[in-house]
Amino acid sequence: MTYSPELRDELKSRLQRLSDEKLLLGNPERLRQLAAEAVEMSRLVGPPWKQLAEYRFAHVLLRQPSVTEDHAEETARLKQIEEHFKLAANYEQERLFGPLPYIYLIAVLTRLMKNDQDNAADYQQKIERHFKTAARLTSQLDLIVPSSNESETGPLQQHSFNLLELVSYCLDLDYRVLSGRGGLSHDNRFLNGSWRIFSNDPTVQAIPYDLEFGLAELEEILASNPDSVGFIYGNATTVRNGWKCGSQKDMDHEVNDDYLKLLSIILSKPSLAERSNTAARNRYFPNINADDTRQLKKRCKTALMTLTGAEADKIFPSTSFDLGIPVYGLVNEAALRS
Repeated sequence: MTYSPELRDELKSRLQRLSDEKLLLGNPERLRQLAAEAVEMSRLVGPPWKQLAEYRFAHVLLRQPSVTEDHAEETARLKQIEEHFKLAANYEQERLFGPLPYIYLIAVLTRLMKNDQDNAADYQQKIERHFKTAARLTSQLDLIVPSSNESETGPLQQHSFNLLELVSYCLDLDYRVLSGRGGLSHDNRFLNGSWRIFSNDPTVQAIPYDLEFGLAELEEILASNPDSVGFIYGNATTVRNGWKCGSQKDMDHEVNDDYLKLLSIILSKPSLAERSNTAARNRYFPNINADDTRQLKKRCKTALMTLTGAEADKIFPSTSFDLGIPVYGLVNEAALRS
């Protein structure tokens, strides 16, 4: 699927509006319409946005009142919700959502067992399978509580809200009691983080992501641009810095971090990367003098030529910092100040 930044940005805006509608307006029908529209649009954008839209839609449906007077209709509704959570979970990079879709699938299946007792044994098998998967993913990475620098609320509040939400899902309690209590950070964590993708591609906007969503987005961009270069630069303990060509599968983690920092500065603050800007150089490379900065640029150029096979005039020609190849970097801005 061809990567479309414009469509992606429009989808992000819709997903954020969806969260605003849910928390502030309390209009179930409008909310459901917005969520359904986001799912349709996400099918044109592709992963990981498709999985995020499906995940949001499943939550929207699950938070609406059950059809208590018609067991068959309620069973069909719950099975639809199950499919949306399964689509959210069906992504090769499991760390994006971690155990969350599987935990909520257990809640849906618990309701289905009560509502469709003829198939209770099948639901129980699914519950046990999803429980094992959720346990495995939880042991790999706890994604339920965002890191403190990416959340407006503390871990205790996040845990409490998630547990209350799960109880309401499992026991079919009135979700309206919780409306507005989760805060925007609860639903928008994936799109409100301290990581941004910077690029010399003018169609890419440096919108904020959390780390896992940013990694997934970077991989999708590189897959659509095999002749590009992608890199990760930050201080996170859950990811290693590195770079690669878009056509390569794995990152090279042996690359000099100063090369990645230089590229991050060039892409995020091109005016500050100019050789004549002494103040900028002293700010970002306080221990490197002007001559050494030129040497760093020269070594970075050689490394990029080796990585990509590009000609010398494509990378930092003459005295410029121009890059004649598309470069995309997932950067934690705090790392630029360290």
